[in-house]
Order: sequence, then C-alpha cells, then structure tokens
Amino acid sequence: MISGEDALRRLTDTPIGISRDQAIGRLQGWMFGRDRKTSCIVIVLSKEGSEHDREAIDAVYAIAKELHQPEILSPESLHIAGPAIEALEIENSSHKFLIPLNVACYFVSSLLMLLTFRSILVTVVILANAIVCQLLFLATVGYSPWCKLDSILLIAPSLMFVLGVSCAVHLVGYYRDAVRLHGHARAPWETLRSAAAPSLFSSLTTAVGLLSLAISMLVPVQNFGIYAAIGVMLGLLLMGTLPWQLRYFIPEQWAVALIDEHRRFQALSQRAATGIGRNLWVILGINLVIFVAGTAACLHIRAKIRIHDYFLPGSKLVQDYAWLEDRIGPLAPIEIVAKIANGTASPLVDQLLLAEEIQQVVANSPGISATASALNFAPSLTTLKQASLRGVAQRTLLAKRFEEIRDTFVELGFLRTLGPDHLWRISARVFSADKIDYSALIAKMKLDIQARVTEVAGTTADNLEIAITGGVPVLQKAQDQMLDDLISSFICSLVLIWGAIALLFAAWAWMDLPQKNTISLLKPMLVCLAAASLAMIPNVLPVVVVFGVIGAMGVNVGMGSMLTATVAMGIAVDDTLHFLTWYYRSRRDGRTQTQSVSDAMEHCAKAMMQTTAIFVFGLAVFTLSPYLPSARYAAIMCSMLFIGLIGDLIVLPAILLSPMGRAFDLGISRRAVPNTSRPDPSP
Repeated sequence: MISGEDALRRLTDTPIGISRDQAIGRLQGWMFGRDRKTSCIVIVLSKEGSEHDREAIDAVYAIAKELHQPEILSPESLHIAGPAIEALEIENSSHKFLIPLNVACYFVSSLLMLLTFRSILVTVVILANAIVCQLLFLATVGYSPWCKLDSILLIAPSLMFVLGVSCAVHLVGYYRDAVRLHGHARAPWETLRSAAAPSLFSSLTTAVGLLSLAISMLVPVQNFGIYAAIGVMLGLLLMGTLPWQLRYFIPEQWAVALIDEHRRFQALSQRAATGIGRNLWVILGINLVIFVAGTAACLHIRAKIRIHDYFLPGSKLVQDYAWLEDRIGPLAPIEIVAKIANGTASPLVDQLLLAEEIQQVVANSPGISATASALNFAPSLTTLKQASLRGVAQRTLLAKRFEEIRDTFVELGFLRTLGPDHLWRISARVFSADKIDYSALIAKMKLDIQARVTEVAGTTADNLEIAITGGVPVLQKAQDQMLDDLISSFICSLVLIWGAIALLFAAWAWMDLPQKNTISLLKPMLVCLAAASLAMIPNVLPVVVVFGVIGAMGVNVGMGSMLTATVAMGIAVDDTLHFLTWYYRSRRDGRTQTQSVSDAMEHCAKAMMQTTAIFVFGLAVFTLSPYLPSARYAAIMCSMLFIGLIGDLIVLPAILLSPMGRAFDLGISRRAVPNTSRPDPSP
C-alpha cells in the first residue's frame, strides 16, 4: 500500500532527492490529479488478500469508519475502484435483487396460469413442480465440488423455472385431451404415451442447446451450459410424474369443462390454417428476405466487456470510476513486462535505460493516458546518455544509487528477479469508458516496442522478451473469445439439434416401415434429413432477427447476451416438436396438409401461446435487475421467444402447407383407409 504523500517522500528524500514539483509531475495521472493536489492511495492485494477480497475491502471501509470526520472523510464519501471492488460489486449486484425478482417471476407466472387454466389447483401443481425443478438445479450446483454459483450461473435458476412451467403446460394439454378421449382413470398412461416422444426430444434438444456452451473457453459459460443441461434432464424426470399428480389432485370435471371452448378453438385453427395456406408464398418470401438481411447484419456483431456494461450509470461503482478518472487519472490497466534474460550479467543502469525506452513507446501509443515504472522512482537518466567525462562519472554515481533503491523497485512491484533473469514492469492506464480497439492497440504496441528495442539496444534485444497483460488485455481476450464462442456454440447447437430432430423423424419412419431393414430405411432417412433441415428454419429465425438487429444497431454483445442464441433455439425447438408431432400423426391418418396443420394448431397452439406468454412475462421481470448482463439476457430471451412463437405458428405452417411440406411425410405410406373426418371432442 502506498499513498501519494508516501510516494512524494520517496522521491524527494535521498538517494533520489528531486524537487516536490518534479515528483508530483512524475506521479501526475497515476497518484496525483491534474490539479497537482488531489491524491489517492494505491492498494495491492496479496495472494491471500485476493482469496479473501471481501474481507480486505470491508477492512478498508472499517478504517474509513474509524477515521470518520464529516468534513474530511466518511465511508459514504470513499471512492474505491479496481478489480477487487469490481468483483465484489458484480457479486453483490447479481445477488441483491435475486429473491425479489424470482418472487415477482413466480407471481407473474402464477397469474398467467390462473387466467389460462381457470383453476387454482392446476396453477399450484404446475408452480410447485417448476419450483422443484429450480431447486434440483440449485442442489446440483450446491453439491458439486467443481462449481460455485457465480454471477452468470445465477441466471439459470429462473430459466429452470420457466422451462419447468413450459413442460408442465404442454403436459396439462395432453392430459386434458386424454381425459376427454379416454376417461379419468386411463388419462395418466395415455398422457405419457402421447407426450413421451415430443417431451423427451424437446428436453433433449434444449439440453443439447445448453450443452453446446460447454465448448466455450470461458469457465462461467461452460458451467452455465453443463449444469443447466443437467437441470433440464432432472426436471424432465420430475415432469414424468405430473400426469399422476393431476390424476389425484385435479377433479375430472375440470378437464372436460372446456368442450365449448375447445370447439371454438378448433374452428379458429381451421381458419388460421386456411389463411396461411392462401398467403403461404407471401409468408415464405418475407421470411427469406428477413433471413438474408438478418444474416448480413449478424456479420457486424461485436463483443465488448467493460465495467460500465455491468452496472447502471447511476451505480456507485460507475460513479466512483468517473470521480477517480476525472480527478486523478485513468484506471483501466495494461501491464507490460520486459524479461531480460540473464539480467545479472547486465548492469542495473543499462536495464533501466532499456526500460525507459519501452516506457516512452508505451506512453506514445494511442489511447494511453498515463504510465508508471521503476523510472518514476529513480533519479533522472538524462546525463547518462551524454558521451562525456561527466556522463561517465554520473553513470558510476547513479549505478551506486540504483543499487540502494533496488529494494524500492521490488517493493513497488516494478522489478522481480527470477534466478538470473530480471522482470521489469511498465504499467499503463487507459480510461475505462473509452471505446478503443485494444486488440489492434496491443498488437501495434508490441511491434513498436520490439522495433525500438532493436534500434537502441542492438544485439542485446535477443535477450529480451515482452509480454503484455493486465485487466484490459485480459478483457480484450475474453471479448474475442466470447464472440468466437458465440459462433462456435451456435453452430454446434444447430448441428446437434438438427441431428436430434432427424433422429426423431427416423424413429417415426422406422415404426411405419413394412420391411424393417437398413436398405428400406435409406430413402426415408434422406427425407428425414431434409425435413429436419426445414424444421430448423423457424427456430433459427429468432436468432437471425434479434442478433441481426443488434448487429445493425451497433450494440455490443456482452456476457449475458452470448448465452441467449443457443438457449433460445433449444427452447424454441420444444414447440416445433410438439407441433410436428400432431401434424405427423394427422398426416399418417390420411388427412390433407391443411387439415393436418389445423389439427396441430388445435392440439398445441394454445399451449404454445401459453408457454411463450409465461416465458416472456416471467423473464421480463429480470429486465429490472441492476445487474445489466442479467437484464440484457432477459430482454433478448423475451424477444427471441416471442419471435419463435411467430415462427412456429406462421412460418412453420407455411412450410408444411407448401410443396416442401411433403418432406414431413417422411417417405412412408399412409394407412390404407384414409380418415379425413375429425373426431368429436366430446367425452
């Protein structure tokens, strides 16, 4: 720990002995502000302090409280910034409103279910199961020795809840149909028989979408994908018991009380299917234009991670950064480490001259506003460059002084010795709010340093290694990695989900083949692959639209945003599979494409709208979170799920009603006796 006054004292006392004005000039922009009066304290946490950063920061506030003088210092007027306080504020901000927002999500979801099902008992059963899904996920993380609930993983519990509600709502729809057609006693088994395949593959595709995030090189993103996928599958096991819960807790009268409403929805489904059929080429044409434009706009997506992107502008940390950078200097660090091999063979004076050249190159780099190194705490080296007797004498004198203050360099963290090698640190600062292409800056800085060192040091440059690290380069690397991971995980998820859908279609085709052998499955399998490709269109649509808008508007993608593409696609596939299940069953019974689309809408469109409404309004409450990655995650997810509903209820039916829809017949023959009549929905 060193204060401005401590630094001044080191510079003005022997053996350095420069004037106070000169000392302040060296420290300006780092420990002293432009007014040459405002100063600060620099605290470097030890390894133990970094492991217990909360206790360390609390100790600082405790000292401020002990020294409380309203006119000089109070804990409220203390301005603190840096990596340690950033980590704590991220943790505090992501946890602070977690419980209130979850309660609000429960309330909104319960209200929507109550309005939809008009039954308190049904609402309570679904709500209880969804909360248990959430608790199963938290227990998985809690009992895992390899993971802790970090700020990214905290997004997952709300996702588990709405996924549980979504699965339960679909199962309730299947259960109500089973009661109406088979009676109360047989309803659970009939529900399981009808819902098993679409529910299993829906959960699998969602889990696959989440699991694709495990290819990320960012550990928080890996953990989110792996543990959320485990949570989805545990939730599916729980939901397998839901039909029996409904059997014992929900009266039979509730399931058969909505026959008139069912008939009205049946008529509405017929009109919707007919209307889409009349305008299918317009719908498909608009969809094609959106895909082309959205894909082109997605190419302009850029990733950005800054401390300002995590918090609201009025938050204390952002205000503290603004206060300190306005009065002291920039705070975002870039650390340049020059390793001089076999430094013990090179005089300390020569090493300092080399460090000075590097510091000048760094200081002249665009965007760099302040630098600090051992040179800031050393006597002037100007006379050493004079080719005169005086220069030789000064060199001898300064060499002795440098050995005296060598421990100061080590204490301040500007010099470290590793065996025969010496490591010199030059610390540069940039303003945290600046929008700079740090990848280009760091690459150019490294080239300029190497060129300058080669110019002034000649062959000794062979013994020099330059490494650039620090908060800014690490964040830049995380940004570049995050964008790569976004693309990689999306492609991986796309391929895996496409494969899972093709596998489901192949299973359907296999069951209806008269001769079950590999040769007879070959042609249907090719058709299954084509059908799976078409089925992915409405599920890719939300990603293309939302990220296309983000790219066109020039909005930077953050950590929370990158999770949404694969997650939303995995969720959107759920509705697609339920819709296609009913469509395929109707086509297999000999109905026309229009009738089959109408049947699919009749049986699952209402549940799709219900689940989307619960998803959107349930997650919408998290847009109020002060932790901006969570808020942006919720906003993007809501947008994608709403567009996904449009894709499943408009674009998918248009594909099924077009000539492309014949691919969904899966190359199998229909039943011998076509049944074009519609069953009476009455019990």
